[in-house]
Amino acid sequence: MELSKKELSYLLNSDFLLTKNLIIQKIESLLGETELELQQQLKSSTFRFPPNTLTKGGKISKGENYKGLPYLVLDYPRKFKTKEIFAYRVMFWWGHHFSTTLHLGHMDLMKYRETFVDQLEKLHNQNIFFCVNDSPWEHHFQKDNYVLIDRLGRQEISDFLVDHQFLKLSKKLDLDKWKLLPHFAVENLILFLKCLDKID
Repeated sequence: MELSKKELSYLLNSDFLLTKNLIIQKIESLLGETELELQQQLKSSTFRFPPNTLTKGGKISKGENYKGLPYLVLDYPRKFKTKEIFAYRVMFWWGHHFSTTLHLGHMDLMKYRETFVDQLEKLHNQNIFFCVNDSPWEHHFQKDNYVLIDRLGRQEISDFLVDHQFLKLSKKLDLDKWKLLPHFAVENLILFLKCLDKID
C-alpha cells in the first residue's frame, strides 16, 4: 500500500477534520432553525394532512457516507410506515447542495394522486424535479433519478405514479446560499402542498 502526497498531507492535517466537525454542528443548528420555521408555517396552514403526519416533531439524522460524503437530513412533517408515507425532507449533502423533497407513498399517494396530476401546471417554470427512479431512496440529481418536471407529460407522470406507488418532488439550493435555507424550505413546502389541494 502507498499513500499519495495528497493523502499524506490530509493525514497530517487535523485542522480539516476539526473544521468539518464545526461545519456539521452549524448545519445541524441551521436545520433546527428550519424546523422551527416549518412548524410556524404549519400552524396557519389549512392543508388537510393525513392522520399521524404531524403527531411527531422533526427528526434530524446524519451520516458520513451518502455516495461517499457526509450528509444531514431533517424530516418534518414526517410519517414513514410500510404502506403510508407522507414526508417533507430537507437535506444537506457535503460538496453538492441543500435539497427539499416531498415524498408520498402508497396509501397517502393514492389520496392525492388525481389532484396532483390535475394541478401539475403549478409546478412549471419553478425548477422542480420529479423522481423517475425505480427506488424512492436515492437523493442525487443525476438524470436517472430526477428530471425537471417541465420535461414530462401529464400521462407520463400519471403512469409512473400508478406503476411505482410513490411520488417525490424536489428542489435544490446551492450551498453558498445556506442563509436562505429556512425560507427556501418553507416556500417549497407551501408550493408542494398547493399541488395536493384543490383549494388555492
